[in-house]
Amino acid sequence: MRNVFITLSIVAWISLFGQRPEPAPPQEKPIVLWNVNVFPVNGKDSVLKGYALRFDSGIITFIKPISEVGAVDTAETIVLYELAGKNVYPSIIAMNTIVGLTDIDAVRPTHDFAETGMFTPEVRAIIAYNTDSRIIPTLRINGVLLVQTVPRRGIITGRSAVVQLDAWNWEDASVKPISGMHVFYPSLYQHRGWWGSPVPPKYNKKQNEQLDELKTFVEESYAYCQNKPDHYPNIGYEAMCPVFKGEVPLFVHAWYSRDIMEAVEWFSKWDSIRLVVVTGADVVRIIPELKKRSIPVVYTAVHSLPLYEDNEPFFPSQVPSILADSGILFSLTFGSSWEVRNLPYVAGTAVARGLPYLKALEAITIKPAKILGIDDKYGSLEVGKSATLIVTEGDILNIPKSRVVKAFIDGRDVKLESHQTVLYERYVKKYGLDKQRN
Repeated sequence: MRNVFITLSIVAWISLFGQRPEPAPPQEKPIVLWNVNVFPVNGKDSVLKGYALRFDSGIITFIKPISEVGAVDTAETIVLYELAGKNVYPSIIAMNTIVGLTDIDAVRPTHDFAETGMFTPEVRAIIAYNTDSRIIPTLRINGVLLVQTVPRRGIITGRSAVVQLDAWNWEDASVKPISGMHVFYPSLYQHRGWWGSPVPPKYNKKQNEQLDELKTFVEESYAYCQNKPDHYPNIGYEAMCPVFKGEVPLFVHAWYSRDIMEAVEWFSKWDSIRLVVVTGADVVRIIPELKKRSIPVVYTAVHSLPLYEDNEPFFPSQVPSILADSGILFSLTFGSSWEVRNLPYVAGTAVARGLPYLKALEAITIKPAKILGIDDKYGSLEVGKSATLIVTEGDILNIPKSRVVKAFIDGRDVKLESHQTVLYERYVKKYGLDKQRN
């Protein structure tokens, strides 16, 4: 009874203090960002200084030097933002998260990312996505406007979704309701201990058993998809059919190079399966194999400790530079829920360790968009694409010198406030610090 009371109290507290800002209304008037530095991330231009960017009905209509635009016609009904010296970037896109599927780590009822069972391919993350999560506004403040939310726990955990972070409900949030199927490949070793005080990995005695179960399930799914019965459909097998047809990519989560290659070799027996590897620093051992097979990489370990004792302390943060030099398609990500807001700084760390600046921007914008199959609308600033972008003071990858001042999702002017900013403003006023600040 006591646990029930505690849970209800926490839920009531969330309802009282954790309401997210009201989603922005659709764009009604054309908006012009005037005299800005545009980072298009289009593979052609690095930065366009002194430009005007215009968007209407959520679509970018022009990006031109202000000298070519001339004076903006004041007779036209537009919203003009004078932003001299500000930087404009496409939205940051975070992959491999559980954003919207969890809220409070210590309260299990808020965890919608973990289903019962080892094989649950029928699970759809999108219908569990919670737009009221208090975590979401904290991501927008740091420029993360699109995320891939992924079910966890088990071996085949289900289907992820791509969502935008300013919506009333999951239907409004949905950008791509099914972005991939996810397999957490059984490893030969199990990691133990807290990240700050790790202990040597433990040998997984059940790996062979788990692999046999995985292979049996996948092969049975394939047989089912080839000859679907007229009656008594199996929803788990049914969910795997788009994977075998190549309609939905298969994300393989594996930490060690040996496990990655085992998974790649085995799943490659089906030519139609489109593989994506989600992994850490040990991927450097097999980059040539992944490149030969054109398999993209989602790299998660920039701020991780080295996997082996003989690695240099900063080796994990040097891996993105190695991936870039190889020419392999890769994206950067970090954390799973609230940590995702630090993704721009993860990219900045990779720059400090040798990754070229524009490559780092690509790794958190256009490259994840390509891997997720949404690059026709998102990931870069180009005429005809969605006006899903951020405006910053300073360099977005520079931790102490950047601040997001405006954010737009499909042209909608998103509120940049969170539970923390509301409390900050409340107590600044309480103690009269707002007068000193002004």
